[in-house]
Amino acid sequence: MATRNLTFRSTNLGDNVTLMLCFTPPVPGLYRDQFPIAWKVTTLAARGRSSLNATWTSTLGFSATQVGEGSLVTAGNYTPIKAGQTTTLLLDQTANPPVQHWTDPKDRSGVTSVQAVNRTGGPAGIGIGFITNLDEPTEDINLALTWPNVGNTLAVTGDFTPVLSAYIALDYQETQMIRGDIQSVDPIWKVNLLSLKPSTTIVISKDPTGAYIAKQLDGMQVDAESLAAPTEVDSTPLWKSIDEDIVRFVKRSYSAILTFDVMKRSDIGRCLKPIVQRLTERGYAIKLVTKPEDSDIGIQLNLPYRASCDQAEKEILAATEVLGFPGRMAIKERSGAKQTHFGGSLNYWLDISPASTGWYEGNRIMPSPSEGELIGNNTTPEGAVGAVGAPIGGNTLPAGAVVGNGADSTYAASSIDDSVSERAQTPVSYGNTRVPKKGPSSVVSSA
Repeated sequence: MATRNLTFRSTNLGDNVTLMLCFTPPVPGLYRDQFPIAWKVTTLAARGRSSLNATWTSTLGFSATQVGEGSLVTAGNYTPIKAGQTTTLLLDQTANPPVQHWTDPKDRSGVTSVQAVNRTGGPAGIGIGFITNLDEPTEDINLALTWPNVGNTLAVTGDFTPVLSAYIALDYQETQMIRGDIQSVDPIWKVNLLSLKPSTTIVISKDPTGAYIAKQLDGMQVDAESLAAPTEVDSTPLWKSIDEDIVRFVKRSYSAILTFDVMKRSDIGRCLKPIVQRLTERGYAIKLVTKPEDSDIGIQLNLPYRASCDQAEKEILAATEVLGFPGRMAIKERSGAKQTHFGGSLNYWLDISPASTGWYEGNRIMPSPSEGELIGNNTTPEGAVGAVGAPIGGNTLPAGAVVGNGADSTYAASSIDDSVSERAQTPVSYGNTRVPKKGPSSVVSSA
């Protein structure tokens, strides 16, 4: 199985712009009866550093799909498939409500293309994509293309070529179906992923004319970029004078003690994997602190642009809600901190209470605090630390107040929005059919 790990980076672009990744293979019928799907979408910040991590694998899969409001595509039951195989989408009318499922793939003689046949009794949406973490608890399908209206008894066939395109400043959301209007826009980067090394870094910047460009780095440049990153971040001015008024950049961090209920301590690593993966994909810098023979893990996050302590906590809890999460997790302690920089050597970390409005405020440029804000409890606070980091812990929650991956998870139920708290439906035993992480409406047909 081939795997490609991609990292897109930018630094001080000057404008907040969106970066969208989608697959645009050279196939007939693209934008006519089959359409690309926005795979990854993120905002690159005007100031500071931004990054997006994405992983592709060569493990193909067919999925039932449904196009909803805003042309957002939802993945339904899916099945892995290999080159030269065919599978059929069926509808089990004995179930209530009826359920779409796939037959076990079968080999086709003398061909390398993959094929999916619709035999649901009516039109159906069929998508093709790739599966990450096959046969692991964090397995999921990533849709690349969809045929939104495949007639009954008709088949879709193709050799999927993983040509990935990167676009700047397009108004698309993740999982949104992309129409033909994109054909008039040139991507800033386009490549067949099979031609890349296992790991590739792409740096997005502006050329002298102000146009966005993408530069693909080789291995030696990647290492140099990584080593230089801390120095460059530390040397970037965090304040400037505008109209004789000081403006400062407020950096925020989130710290917590995570405890895990697992069969053996080695399972903690499997629990941390989806948490770290989710946070990394969303631009968080992560530091983990462990102790031998201890099931508690300290985690400290440096928050990306616009993220708040509250959002960071939601991201951790959402990672535990995926189907197959190998244990239970609770947040025993949590705290936040913000680094205020006034120029010179004045550089403090101030505590952020979960009960304060600051808990919900994200990283941003903001005016210098008034004198009153610097007097009292926040004036050179006891226990304040320097620019190295904020202490872990500091605010103990009531027992059971913050618990992930459980029906009694009162915090998760009340604080995580619907987009991340949806649970996968109970898997249906239909051969090799699999259910995606989030329980999609396309699993069930109203036909």
